[in-house]
Amino acid sequence: MWAFLVFIKSKNNGLIQINKDEFFKEIDIIILTFLENKFAENNFDYLYGGLGSGLYYFERLPSAIAYKSLERIVNLLDQTAEKNGDILLGQIIFHYG
Repeated sequence: MWAFLVFIKSKNNGLIQINKDEFFKEIDIIILTFLENKFAENNFDYLYGGLGSGLYYFERLPSAIAYKSLERIVNLLDQTAEKNGDILLGQIIFHYG
């Protein structure tokens, strides 16, 4: 799926004409649910946790769901951050496997 997304995003000489928002609608929802669940588990890992979803949505820009999902990631990170005035504190735990 990832390779197909990259192919669609790249110049494909007009071979494939699709509505990307409609085509990826279901996978967008699945990945958004995945990232919500991983953040709820405090799993921020880039490969196996919630932050990896950010790259998917970054590649989906400029779609509205991508902006909304990236904003959600930032808000979730902000909610989990420990703050002391203007200083961010905290501990990020990475889960492997």
